[in-house]
Amino acid sequence: MPSFEKAIEAFIRALRPQAPFAAAFMRNSIGYDVNGEHFPAVAVTEDQVEDRLKQLGCHVKVSVIPSVVPLREGYDGMILARGQTGELRP
Repeated sequence: MPSFEKAIEAFIRALRPQAPFAAAFMRNSIGYDVNGEHFPAVAVTEDQVEDRLKQLGCHVKVSVIPSVVPLREGYDGMILARGQTGELRP
C-alpha cells in the first residue's frame, strides 16, 4: 500500500507541527465510474488510516460514517480522521 502511505505522509508534511487536521477516506472503495471513465481507489480501513497517522506522530481520532443506503458496490461508508500533528514533522 505504498501510494496510500505516501499520500498520508505528504498531507501531514504539508502541515505545521501541532496543526489540527481533518481528512476523509472512502472505506474499502475499489474505485468508481463516471460517464464510462474509471477512477481507481485504494481500499483502506479505519485501522490502516489510524495506524499510518500514528506512525507519523499524530494524535488522531478515527470514526466510521456508515452508508445507510449503499451508493455502489464496494463502498462501505466514510472514514473520518481528525486530530493534530505531532510536535515534529516526520
